[in-house]
Amino acid sequence: MLLKIKSISTLLVFFIAFSALAQEKNQELLNLLLKKGIISQTEADSLLKENNKLVSKSSGDKEFSLALEFRPRTEYRNGYRRIRTADTEAAFFTDQRSRLYLNFKMKNFIFHTSIQDIRVWGEQDPRSTDGSLQIFEAYVEPTIAKNFSVRVGRQKIMYDNQRLFAQNNWRQNGGAHDAVRLIYKSKKLEGDLIAAFNQEKGAQNRFFEIDFSPEGFNSYKYLFVNFLKYNPTDKLTLTGINVADGFQDPVNTKTNHTRFT
Repeated sequence: MLLKIKSISTLLVFFIAFSALAQEKNQELLNLLLKKGIISQTEADSLLKENNKLVSKSSGDKEFSLALEFRPRTEYRNGYRRIRTADTEAAFFTDQRSRLYLNFKMKNFIFHTSIQDIRVWGEQDPRSTDGSLQIFEAYVEPTIAKNFSVRVGRQKIMYDNQRLFAQNNWRQNGGAHDAVRLIYKSKKLEGDLIAAFNQEKGAQNRFFEIDFSPEGFNSYKYLFVNFLKYNPTDKLTLTGINVADGFQDPVNTKTNHTRFT
């Protein structure tokens, strides 16, 4: 996985550099022709205009964007989440989030991914070969009909004031879900239908059974969400969120407990 991510990142860097270099070389060639008197300024302007048209035509409605985020944070904790005692001492450390956003858009299709590295300064041996990159988001979103699209993959889920669903951006690694989302969006009405089903990567679960007993963290086994937002006027918004999330019983793995919100 680490090798694949590195390869993709390298190819993207080369693609961006090559595109910029090609534009620069075209301009240099025109300047050389002008200097030698082979073409006039009017002809050079005309050639440059035609070249820009060809570039625009070849790219069509395609758009590629890249963004970088670097967020170090130093914290002093002395009683945070746990009441201090006479035997405890304050904690002091710096953690860091480095994130790369890649977004590709074309008519009726979106691909988005963000790759991140989360670490506490000094927690890892800098000579270690262990990979630490992780995928924060990775999804495709094709448009299937007017106002309708489907988003498939790892994605953030955020609604209104983020009381029920949030990206938890205050936390360095954030929060995302592996899910399928049917999206409807018009001028006054927005709606989502979301479904998620979590499984472990063990070989047994890929042939038989659907056991989900993660170690070291707690998460739902399945999730269903319905979100509606209607704006009858510019000053009035009506919102409805319905959620069903199920958790597997830790003792009887055949039993799931569902919560409705």
